[in-house]
Amino acid sequence: MNGGFKESALRLNSYVVKQNEWNEKIIKERASILVEKALLIWKYPIIERNILVKYKNDDKQQMYGIDSYDFNKTTKILFDKLNMRIMNLSSEVRREFKKLYIAYKLDTNFADIVVQKNRLRISVNMKFNEVIDEYNICKDVTNLGRWGNGDVELFLEDICDVDKVMDIIR
Repeated sequence: MNGGFKESALRLNSYVVKQNEWNEKIIKERASILVEKALLIWKYPIIERNILVKYKNDDKQQMYGIDSYDFNKTTKILFDKLNMRIMNLSSEVRREFKKLYIAYKLDTNFADIVVQKNRLRISVNMKFNEVIDEYNICKDVTNLGRWGNGDVELFLEDICDVDKVMDIIR
């Protein structure tokens, strides 16, 4: 526009008008000024504790661990072997214990394990039509409600099938 910031009617631009250069230092100074103005306009709410308690989500506060799951001798052996193999895929693999499943992550979950009575149910976070399943052990769970992420589901019931499961997870 003719005149640029010098003729701007916006008061927020008054700081910019006074500047002869525009660099990181000036941008940070302006950001601080804008933060101060915002805090004056939109004050942080003061809410009594008894009101906040009604909205508190205890599930997010609760911590889970390996003892949170109902393992028996068989499922614990299966889990220990599969867990070791998954964690050895990369030093960047992270394991998180969730309320209903155990998640394995890189940027996002790539595999989730649900402990069942006599087996492990594994969800693999990929589209079913993209899986290469030479053993025919995968099930399409697209649009079905399941604990875990992804459209691919398979089960681990026998220790000799760990390599097959790992082929899918990998």
